Amino acid sequence: MSWRLIQALVFLVSCLLPTAVVKGDYVMGPPEVNESLKNMTNLKTRATQAASKREKAEALFSLAMEAEELSSLMNEEIMAHGFDQRALIDLAVRRCAALEITIFYDDGKRAYLYDRAAFGQYLELQPKGAHADEARFLVLEKTFYTQKETDETGLRKFVQEAARFKKTYPRYERKSELDLFLAISYLNLSRLEDKKQSPGGAALKGKAVALFNEIVQKYPNTPEASTAQRVLTRLNTPP
Repeated sequence: MSWRLIQALVFLVSCLLPTAVVKGDYVMGPPEVNESLKNMTNLKTRATQAASKREKAEALFSLAMEAEELSSLMNEEIMAHGFDQRALIDLAVRRCAALEITIFYDDGKRAYLYDRAAFGQYLELQPKGAHADEARFLVLEKTFYTQKETDETGLRKFVQEAARFKKTYPRYERKSELDLFLAISYLNLSRLEDKKQSPGGAALKGKAVALFNEIVQKYPNTPEASTAQRVLTRLNTPP
């Protein structure tokens, strides 16, 4: 489950009555959690005992993907049954922490998220490895959803890294999401510049608007295009 989907699920929950919980079929129990924890333990051991950088990197990437899947499973369980399995979820979080894997509850998103540290570790070992594009995007995605709109230094760093990624991996399959991250970050930076009465704000807003228009035209009928269209409407700048 991507963080974009988590955002959509949060919106769905917010539309329900506060006391309402969607009761569904079985999602998660001790067998699924134990299997995931066992896999992560084995992968952690493989990473520690790896004979080469490549082998260690592969184990770390698989470990990160397993942590992503476990956090997604937790969120699916909460969507289906509320916090009926809170004790099991808390146990899983503690067991992950013992393996130096951080899964945390984000109050704003009302979801469990993996901090994606092992993806960064993979990139340190294999910056051009087979999974580099996926790992780098997932790290960028986490940064986008967790950074503050008022953090100018962080926003500028993110824009540089995202633009570099876009240039380096022009065929990356989640390009529409990356473009949306960039456009929104440009817009946030332009607002910060406007507050300082800096002339740079207009240029940054121009970049944002151009990218929002490109998203609408290049990726029709996607969530990213819908979001871009809504932003353009608010800015009174139709595509």
